[in-house]
Amino acid sequence: MKKKIAVGSTVFITLICAVVIYLGLTQNSLLSKETPESESTRELGTATEESNGIIEYEPSTERIAFQEGKEERVREILKEQHENLNTLAGWGAVERLDHTSLAEQDKWRGLKADVEWLSQHGLAPSEAINDMKNAKVLMEVSEEHEDEMSVRYLHRIFHDLDAHVNETKVDKIWDVTYAYGSEGEIDKVYNYISDFR
Repeated sequence: MKKKIAVGSTVFITLICAVVIYLGLTQNSLLSKETPESESTRELGTATEESNGIIEYEPSTERIAFQEGKEERVREILKEQHENLNTLAGWGAVERLDHTSLAEQDKWRGLKADVEWLSQHGLAPSEAINDMKNAKVLMEVSEEHEDEMSVRYLHRIFHDLDAHVNETKVDKIWDVTYAYGSEGEIDKVYNYISDFR
């Protein structure tokens, strides 16, 4: 009887250890996908390989910086416009987007005004300024060419900035921002923009 209890206890402890190890491994991999703390593969302060000539980027060693007293408002705008773009472009909505009236929609005009305000008054010199430059050009491409993908990229910029700056929980990080992204994904956006310039 003591032998059966010892064997049973050993098996039970082994199973518990295996479950703990398994959960620990899967938890770490799940967290690394959900958290906006993904590591940038681009060195801050450098231009990406593809970004030469169409948009004048201002490399910075700061991911994001705020004008004095503007941090709270910048954070609010990033969150609000991420939510706005979720409605406009997220979950397949971009395929149903009426581009002919887009420039006349209040939410789109508000987005344009917010991008301009962030660029001129909210953000201090930092890589996030380059994200606003991309956002502005993507909005122009969308309006001029009735282009869906430019709205998707615009959404992804605000999605990633909101996730990183406000720590908003998201299911995926697109890595398309100068402030937090990877060179390969940033170059995809740049190459897409350059096709229209």
